[in-house]
Amino acid sequence: MLAAAAWCEGGIAVQEYAAPKTFRRARYPGRTDLWIRTRTGYDYVVEAKVAYVGAPGTTRTSTIDGRLDAHLAWAKDDARHTARADAEHVLAVVFVVPLVEVPKKEEEQQQQQQQQRARLDELLRLTDRDDVDVWAWAPTADPPSEEGYAYPGVLLLGVSR
Repeated sequence: MLAAAAWCEGGIAVQEYAAPKTFRRARYPGRTDLWIRTRTGYDYVVEAKVAYVGAPGTTRTSTIDGRLDAHLAWAKDDARHTARADAEHVLAVVFVVPLVEVPKKEEEQQQQQQQQRARLDELLRLTDRDDVDVWAWAPTADPPSEEGYAYPGVLLLGVSR
């Protein structure tokens, strides 16, 4: 999603590349998730994680918050070890993939779609957090599904280091 956005805007993006990491001033070989150069010349290194969450109403709010906190902390920790030589800006991001139940019967579809929309709205409200610098929601027109659940889009949460 981020690499494609950079390309669409005339930038450059390299995914999953070897890059030095640092820990207590010592350098060691590592890997970085994404490097972006914008067409205006700004460089960004991105450390990314993916969190699959149930939508509110099917999953407790505390569980969702806990999963988001854990994944953001994990991404921030990886970003903290990224050597600054590659870019002046380092971002820690989490791609949040909500799961919603797919209606089983046609007559239930409209009612369940309204419930799904309300649950997604609640999830989006939950992710409007003070500790997040970047927030974006990318819905899918035809959500992929498996085993009774659908993935209606991807939510990006990002923190600048």
